[in-house]
Amino acid sequence: MEQEVGWKDGILIFKNADVNQIASQINAWYGLEVEIEPSKELRDKRYTGKFDNNSLEYVLKAISYTSDLRFEIENNKVKLKQK
Repeated sequence: MEQEVGWKDGILIFKNADVNQIASQINAWYGLEVEIEPSKELRDKRYTGKFDNNSLEYVLKAISYTSDLRFEIENNKVKLKQK
């Protein structure tokens, strides 16, 4: 339930989310296109986290510190890749 209503309070929540769900939420929250590297390992990983009014870069850095996801932001596009 918290995940569904968190947006009203500026809270971005991932609960066992795959990279496609993360990409979708990044697109919705930050209005940026997200490109995902074609990698089975990357697509099979799950992520959990809670971010309260944080910047996109903060969210992506936090995810990358705890996983093998890396990212690039350029020209209003986010690229998610395997480390």
